[in-house]
Amino acid sequence: MNVDVKSLSAAVVDDALALLAAERYIDVGRAVADSIIGALPEDLTEEQFGKQFALRLATRVQRTRKGKKKATIAVVSLSKGAGQTLQGVLDKCIPDDWIRKSNAVGRLITGKIDDVKQSRYIWASKGVFREIRDILIHDGDSVMTVYDKIASVNVHEFAHRLQKLYPDLDMMFQSIVRRRLRDGGKFIDSQYADLYPQKGYIEALPLSLERLLGQHFDYLRDRPELEVPVWGQKEFLEKDPELAYLTIGVLLRWKE
Repeated sequence: MNVDVKSLSAAVVDDALALLAAERYIDVGRAVADSIIGALPEDLTEEQFGKQFALRLATRVQRTRKGKKKATIAVVSLSKGAGQTLQGVLDKCIPDDWIRKSNAVGRLITGKIDDVKQSRYIWASKGVFREIRDILIHDGDSVMTVYDKIASVNVHEFAHRLQKLYPDLDMMFQSIVRRRLRDGGKFIDSQYADLYPQKGYIEALPLSLERLLGQHFDYLRDRPELEVPVWGQKEFLEKDPELAYLTIGVLLRWKE
């Protein structure tokens, strides 16, 4: 097998720079997580802990990254209430400048699962379907499914758009997962590599945002047939603090 040494070296250097950048946000996230946890009662159940942690983290995001007039996502609804449902989730936890960047690039075409049959999420670039339900899809638009009861999945699917909008942000998460592979270690959570192996990309950013900002117990109650593990906030912070702290840090500090 022929290996392009120059390309390989460039990839390693890119990962090294991304890891260096990530350390700053990990330090911020660690301090914030300790502060939030220190203010919580000690006798909370795992579900109560998750809801309180997510609420307090969202409050900090709103205080530091949201203006008095919150940014409104550019959305086209295929289903009644889909756009409002998504906006309600983004209002709580996604920085305004991330939403404005999304709007500058294109729209989100949203619908319930019966109306968006192609995929949970698609970036509509050239070569992807050009029309859905009489709506012309433009380059830079995204099509995503919105769920009424599962806010964590809505966060996850929107995070796929963030991966495309902010490759440097995504690179920090991907570099951590690749470093673990290079070091010969196993993934702490196989979902990072194995959830969508046929697509050839790493799910670290979407899964991390989902786990910190969503309500995983609501997810499990709505999806009793689910076989893969779904971590809540407490389990995520305990089992993979590196990625958990990075997620908190970028939510509060990362800008393009």
